[in-house]
Amino acid sequence: MKKRLFSLILAFALLLSAVPTVFAATHHEVVIDGVVYWVYPEEGYAEIHSTVRGSLPQVLEIPQYVNGYPVTRLDTFGLTDLEGVVGVILPDTMTFIDDISIAGFDLVFVGLPNNEVNIEKNFVGAHALDYYYLPQNFSLSPECSAYGSKLFASHTCVGYEKHRAFARDLIPMDAHPDSQYVPANSGVFRVDGNELTAIYLVSLRDPSFNGNLFVMDSAVNGMPITKVEGTCKNYNTSLVLGDYVRVVEDGAFTEEWGQIINDLYTPACLERLPANLPVKSGITTVYGTTGTYAEQYAKEHGLKFLDMAKTPFVDVPENEWYFPYVHDVYWLGLMNGTSETTFEPLATTSRAMVVQVLYNMSDRPRVYAQKAFDDVVEGQWYYDAVNWAKAVGVCNGTSETEFSPNDPVTREQLAAFLYRYAVLCGYTCIASGDLSGFSDRNRISDYAREPIQWAVGAGIINGTSPTTLEPRSNATRAEIATMLCRLVDFLTNN
Repeated sequence: MKKRLFSLILAFALLLSAVPTVFAATHHEVVIDGVVYWVYPEEGYAEIHSTVRGSLPQVLEIPQYVNGYPVTRLDTFGLTDLEGVVGVILPDTMTFIDDISIAGFDLVFVGLPNNEVNIEKNFVGAHALDYYYLPQNFSLSPECSAYGSKLFASHTCVGYEKHRAFARDLIPMDAHPDSQYVPANSGVFRVDGNELTAIYLVSLRDPSFNGNLFVMDSAVNGMPITKVEGTCKNYNTSLVLGDYVRVVEDGAFTEEWGQIINDLYTPACLERLPANLPVKSGITTVYGTTGTYAEQYAKEHGLKFLDMAKTPFVDVPENEWYFPYVHDVYWLGLMNGTSETTFEPLATTSRAMVVQVLYNMSDRPRVYAQKAFDDVVEGQWYYDAVNWAKAVGVCNGTSETEFSPNDPVTREQLAAFLYRYAVLCGYTCIASGDLSGFSDRNRISDYAREPIQWAVGAGIINGTSPTTLEPRSNATRAEIATMLCRLVDFLTNN
């Protein structure tokens, strides 16, 4: 019996050996910029398989070739873990995009390939997506005809008239068919020599996150944006034009839902604004430079005009050392005056006020912590700010139970607040200044020694003289403005 069973097994094995066997195609894995590619040398192509979380660039441009093989496929879930990615540009070699293959919470745009592509109908699941960029030769394969008319219906498409069949909200580029276009997280731009013209600008999708403020980029890929001739549906009450914008044509920044621009910030080089810009006398304020087109525009339309090269404060003369710092904190919205016309640069500021400024800089996050100090009572204007600062480690109290919110902030307290805020923002504060030249260095409190060493080394705080720091002296409003500006520079440059 055993011998017969063995013979049957052997015969079955021989039978199977005669049947052609289909093996899965062999591949090897390649990781580039956080994207995992599967390369199939025998078949001669590569596909996007997945991503490595936390390793992706802000704008993810997929290469056309990996190890010499064209990237032709985007698999299901291939680009669905896109933390921090705002834009995806797919290569012209790609011919197939699978179902549920692109998704990202921060995703603003997707650039499609410049050729015929077979796209599964539910390929994108990014609800924050602002637009698709459709190059001139982009088209859908015949396989997509059954659902092509609905494929891009829910988002804006920047493309050509021939794309209108499947892109209902289409911004056409046919007027300049031979031009080069640049898709970016802030919109789509036409290359005109060494400059860019905006044909579509991305506005904030939920303006409540940033106080109804739309700040236009000044440049993309190192090229200045000098003209706006496209569209930007305006959902915001404040508009900041780019630093190099000379002309804004009719149709740009169109009014939505009766939205009027309250604050319009203009560069000195501006030469033209559209006749249909949603501004209104008695509501809109134009910010610019005296003697420029912006001032003339404001007068012609009955709008209030403010010169951003100046401040409204009569006690901050332009020849004082602190003028540029007071100017910047005022226009950045970090500090207000003590009245409409005074700043009182030599007066002091309370501990609560400094913490409030840092809280505002953090977009006023919601506070779930319990009351941090006995002398910080709910209902006071600084209540949330102090509780937040204590919860995240930006501030300590003057005792275990008291914060002393109305006490003037000292120079060493201010340095400690700014140091902890920089650490909170994720910066490595390794700068260490030499304090040996200051005769009063021994008066620095233990808690403030490391923050002051960092602040001196980072150029955020200087001595009150070449040999004194006066760490326990009250900081003046001019000194606070100066240190805040230098902190912003530190955060920006690092």
